[in-house]
Amino acid sequence: MATRTRLTRQQPSSNGSVTFNGGWHPLALTFAPHPEEEIELIAESIAKIGLRDPLVHDPQGLGLDGRGRLSACKLAGEEPRWVVFDGNPVDYIIGVNVGRRKLGTAEQVMGKAIELKADGKRRDGRWNYGAARFPGSGKSKDWNNRMQEAGVILDWGGEVGQKVLTGDELAAQVLLGAVAFDAAYKLASSTKRKTETLEKLDPDLAAKVISGSLTVEEALKRVEINQRIAELRKRYPDLADKVENGDLAISDAEELANDSDERLEAWVTDIVRGIQVFREMAGDPVPDEIKQALGEDEDDLKALTAILRVLKGLR
Repeated sequence: MATRTRLTRQQPSSNGSVTFNGGWHPLALTFAPHPEEEIELIAESIAKIGLRDPLVHDPQGLGLDGRGRLSACKLAGEEPRWVVFDGNPVDYIIGVNVGRRKLGTAEQVMGKAIELKADGKRRDGRWNYGAARFPGSGKSKDWNNRMQEAGVILDWGGEVGQKVLTGDELAAQVLLGAVAFDAAYKLASSTKRKTETLEKLDPDLAAKVISGSLTVEEALKRVEINQRIAELRKRYPDLADKVENGDLAISDAEELANDSDERLEAWVTDIVRGIQVFREMAGDPVPDEIKQALGEDEDDLKALTAILRVLKGLR
């Protein structure tokens, strides 16, 4: 694959036969747009000396290069100048965005995988039959294996630093050399495993992760909170309701529950001491029922029930 495609196949787009159709090639969209500050600087330059580098689209009018210059032209009030490129769009887009960095097999595969996905040749985690094969007369085991890994990257994405990237965004980082292909595959595989685990714990949250409305880390955090709420509900359903309604944080609710448990334990201890004193003053031993409840049952609520039952019998 060429590292930087020369524009030998460009033709002027001013004859009216082909015009920009308003859309952009999927691979072009994977590269981050210029920041607003840069757009303003480009617009100032266009206003002073005109548009130096034309924008590029393919023979069908699909944009290949120039998103930033198009925004700058609009800002400067200038009509953009377009040319047509009728060569391989993937080679061209990678060339103008990645520059002169030599692309290895993995990066070449990544570019091809993005193109195939855009053409609808990847569905339900699989490439269409024959789509991912080595593009030549021979066979390349490395190419075919890399295509399967590239599919995982595109399907699942991953977290880079503190930012969660979609599959398309992570693929672009591979092409730019910001993330190594193997590292991207490892990140995507981790996201895939976590999501599959999540499907077993909470299918609804897993569906949100797959749709892109929720990250896998956010979903796993919600699963943890839901489990803590369920545990809290066993003892304090009113606190659990407040957490679910958003009136109380789960950590605050758990702190209140622990405080209540401590107070209950102290209260039970005081009751037992009182009963012991009462029965000893009366010359009677502490009832075996209380001894058994406190000595063998770790559940304070059951112990308290036993104590109250004894107290009721003393009245």
